[in-house]
Amino acid sequence: MGDYRLVRFGISPEFLRILQEKKDGRFLRRILSGDSDRSSFVCQEPIPFLEGWSFTGYLQEEWLAHMMGYACPPHFIILGRVNCLPWLLAPYLKKLKSLRWILPERQYGEGEQDYVDEICRQYGLAVETQLLEEAADYRRLQLGSFFPVTVLDFSGEEKMSCAGLAAGSRWLDMESSEMKRERLRRQSAKVAYFSLKKEWKEPQKALYQLDTIPKNGYNT
Repeated sequence: MGDYRLVRFGISPEFLRILQEKKDGRFLRRILSGDSDRSSFVCQEPIPFLEGWSFTGYLQEEWLAHMMGYACPPHFIILGRVNCLPWLLAPYLKKLKSLRWILPERQYGEGEQDYVDEICRQYGLAVETQLLEEAADYRRLQLGSFFPVTVLDFSGEEKMSCAGLAAGSRWLDMESSEMKRERLRRQSAKVAYFSLKKEWKEPQKALYQLDTIPKNGYNT
């Protein structure tokens, strides 16, 4: 893959026990890369001696841009905010018919208001904004749509609902919460869930492998 290399491997419980006793993960770093500054681990189960080398860059611009490859206009719902949001949305704004932005009131300042006004001026697209009193209110949201939508989720909230979204909708979990993935899976089989962790667990269905996503709307 062009933007990164994925290496998957497993360790037996006994071997892992020995490594944990030694508290030394250097051999794993040597296996994967001689440059530990550019390599990271994502483990299915926590490995204490590798905590300092765990991947934490889910909200970095390059990874968010990678995730946007799964987005499908013309209807977007944005949960939360990131500083690079205007840059992420720029390639899609001409294609959008609706854009709904839901975020805590404390995150919606003058800069966000100016950005919403700019979208309306440049693209004739009226952004529907919904301000929450606090971030915990994400848990009470009942998202619904008549048409398939792409949800860009920067909220960081794990307890969300997708049951009211139209079939063929996509949920892009930018922070890759495994709890959220399982929760949304139980709620609806008609909404496709995407995250970096899911891509890494199922590389055969990753973005760079699929040329059928726009056709079927699913990555399951």
